[in-house]
Amino acid sequence: MQDTISRPKGQRGSPKSKSILIPFRGRGRLSPEAEARYWAEVNEFANGLMQIASRLDFRPSSRGWCYILEEVAGVRKDRFDYCQTLINDCRKLGILPLDITSEDAKRQFGNLEQIDDDSPEDFARNQLIGTYGLSGTRTFCR
Repeated sequence: MQDTISRPKGQRGSPKSKSILIPFRGRGRLSPEAEARYWAEVNEFANGLMQIASRLDFRPSSRGWCYILEEVAGVRKDRFDYCQTLINDCRKLGILPLDITSEDAKRQFGNLEQIDDDSPEDFARNQLIGTYGLSGTRTFCR
């Protein structure tokens, strides 16, 4: 829920565009009216991001969006984690398209195990054939 001042907590200065305000939930359970107001603010936030995205020639990561919001909406760096979570939650809920952010190459996982249907004997045979150029006519494993 937004504060009663002109901008929510976590925003400072005079942003270039006051059209994007970061929605904040209050503590505890929200009343149905406050819940509806929060989700309306989330939708406005998502629409603002979509407008910015239409003017960009690249797709920023969710962290990159925080830097854009720092410039556009005056979001402080101590609120980046919240904004990043908000953007990702909007993507998960379908409010924002999944491809509004780029893949973060630094956060990709590696060393995936390749699973196949080879038996241990077939695997050993293939390794020996590939490594030593041995033909598959001999039986190496029983």
